Amino acid sequence: MSIVIEVARSLPFGAEVVWTELRQLDHHAAWMADAEAIEFDGPLTAGEGARFVAITRIGPVRTRDRMVVTQWEEGQAIEVDHVGLVRGHGQLSVSWQGPDRSQVRWREELAFPLGAAGEVVAHLVAPLLRWVWRGNLRRLEEIVAAGRYEEPPAS
Repeated sequence: MSIVIEVARSLPFGAEVVWTELRQLDHHAAWMADAEAIEFDGPLTAGEGARFVAITRIGPVRTRDRMVVTQWEEGQAIEVDHVGLVRGHGQLSVSWQGPDRSQVRWREELAFPLGAAGEVVAHLVAPLLRWVWRGNLRRLEEIVAAGRYEEPPAS
């Protein structure tokens, strides 16, 4: 059995500006309080097939969350499969809400190891993860507001 966690935040920036930051997978540790670092496993750092490890920490618990990008919709969404100890599927997306407004949506379906004990842990940590991820989206907004994102590469 898995848990589903979903958070969203409306941002006072156009979707293309927000996407510029979201597409930089190696920047995610700058706004995700639970991510200490992102390490790529191979030459791809964006797009379908990119493989990486997110070194995460919540309180005293530290993990190496292995992921592979399974879908990349330029300007819209990134989907990953969690393929390590924690299994599941996640999606981070941005949608247009007007010329200077967008919504970021983060959805994860996660299964924790250890059978029934893992299910208990998952349900206990779900509210904490929801709280942390809402804060992450607030920090993402602060980074975009400060203009600390990089312009996308020229096509």
